[in-house]
Amino acid sequence: LCFFLGPSAKERDTIIKIIKKYFTMGNRSNVFIFDSKFCYKLKMNPETIDLPLSNLVKKPDELDIKSPAIFFLHGYGSNMYDLFQLSHFFPDKWAYISLQAPIPVTYNGWSWFDLNPINIFELLDPQQIIDSQKKIELSIDICLEKLKIDADNIFLLGFSQGASLTFYTGLKSPKKYKGIVSLCGWFSVKYF
Repeated sequence: LCFFLGPSAKERDTIIKIIKKYFTMGNRSNVFIFDSKFCYKLKMNPETIDLPLSNLVKKPDELDIKSPAIFFLHGYGSNMYDLFQLSHFFPDKWAYISLQAPIPVTYNGWSWFDLNPINIFELLDPQQIIDSQKKIELSIDICLEKLKIDADNIFLLGFSQGASLTFYTGLKSPKKYKGIVSLCGWFSVKYF
């Protein structure tokens, strides 16, 4: 199955709806997504599990052994589908969990904490970072149990605002994570 992404957000949203429908019909074929810069090959049938945060999960191919896991944290205004497509760059024996931020901001967009439009380095409500971090930690703890994840091989990968939460979560529990990847993030000791 092939999809070609157009330049408009409306076209992308339409394609995402088609992909969701395709996977919910039980299809497990390869999906190829093309846009002007990338060709994505997605071989997955994502699921969701009961967690404090909305999520997409790709279980490892081998369910009888404990597997490494990577948790994706998207950026401001995005959603759990954004970084999930990176999972095809990692081994099939890993578990992939993409968590969605709890605060709605735009059409199908979410935030880990509200931004101050006058000064993005000043938070409107610093408690939102704490609340989001607690939900991330609780979601990871539940996944450890439900997905048979190797507790010594947990990774966090975040982009933009998700990168900030990756820093924060990783620094709050440094022994829990084997590695963190923070892409284009922001960190301030004032809030962390």
